[in-house]
Amino acid sequence: MAPNPRSGWGIGLTLLALAIIGWFTLRPSPADAEAAARVAWTCLFPCGDQALRDAILNVALFVPLGLAAALVLSPLRALLLSVLVTATVEFIQFRYLLGRDPSLRDLLTNTLGAGLGILLSTHWRTLLFPAPRPAACFTAVGGLGWLAALLATGILLRPSLPQSVYWGQWAPELGQFDTWRGQLLAAEVNGWPLPSGRLADSDHLRRLLEQDSVIVSARVILGPPTADIAPIVSVFDSEQREIFVLGQLGEGLVFRIRTGLRAAELGEQTLLLPRLPASGAGDTLLLQGGVAGRAWILAARGPAGGVVRRVPFSLGLLWSGLLPFRPLLGELAPVWSGLWLGVLLLPAAWWAGRAGAHGMAFGLGAVLALLLVSRVLGLPLPAPAEALGSLAGGVAGGWHGRRSRRWRA
Repeated sequence: MAPNPRSGWGIGLTLLALAIIGWFTLRPSPADAEAAARVAWTCLFPCGDQALRDAILNVALFVPLGLAAALVLSPLRALLLSVLVTATVEFIQFRYLLGRDPSLRDLLTNTLGAGLGILLSTHWRTLLFPAPRPAACFTAVGGLGWLAALLATGILLRPSLPQSVYWGQWAPELGQFDTWRGQLLAAEVNGWPLPSGRLADSDHLRRLLEQDSVIVSARVILGPPTADIAPIVSVFDSEQREIFVLGQLGEGLVFRIRTGLRAAELGEQTLLLPRLPASGAGDTLLLQGGVAGRAWILAARGPAGGVVRRVPFSLGLLWSGLLPFRPLLGELAPVWSGLWLGVLLLPAAWWAGRAGAHGMAFGLGAVLALLLVSRVLGLPLPAPAEALGSLAGGVAGGWHGRRSRRWRA
């Protein structure tokens, strides 16, 4: 009997999928040990540990395994193999890996991802090469999903703070951070002196932080460069949830404040100012981070001058809450947002091309939708890179979708 090329490809791709899963899941994470210890194994959502981000990543991570295994095994056996793999991963994390967070949620989402991969292995032709009428329906679903992602991002970017007891912290020593070795002389929030310790009036600070314009200021004498984020001034609540952090990273400055994306258990948005003004021994610097004009602001001023970084709120920033690592928002943030918007639009544009639409028209419609949603939500106009990314995704997907009709013929 001649060998089955499909089985050969399936075995190779299955081994590759297993290697990728092992790389992402079988490494210790000591910095997350404290947070992992606070989460119950049976917690599904919310769990206070970026559970939604982890669930999305788990699904995406196991789709290739289900897809590859289904090339070799029957659908039931491919699913059983995926369940065995995820159970093994969770056991190893629980037994041997510090800081990993094995949970029932992981078992369910990993299995869901593998199941989706198995379905894709048997229905990929229907999704990739639909007839014009189903393609129009797929286009509507994909386009609405893209718009929903824009709306959710625009709404959730604003600060979202829990109504709990807050604690001010001056240069704290926390397990998940480096320790700052400089000297903090004063800390303020919109001119209100921030004490160190439990706040007598947490509601007052919360109202300050929820204003359209809020600036956290720290007057400091810098210490040596840090290996990781080292809080200079921060606020956490009584449940150990981060409210904001203004800190040093290397020779730069970082700031983040709890947003609706973080409250929805996605990742946080950390703004980076890569280099502080030059300063000598004993020089005093004024460091500031906050929100103003629907943008995150970072600024530093000293005897040698000042530097400022501004990153506007953007409908394309959802990618920053979905990555398995901590992204730092800097001058390239609009470029990554444009790439995200374009890639996210590709499936809908492909189906639109299959339905007969022109890619240029679809791309221009996406740019118009981007502008309108930004205006409706009161956000700054999209950066040129974001508009260009949306246009490119619509044009490329639509053009190739139209050409694919001739390929199939």
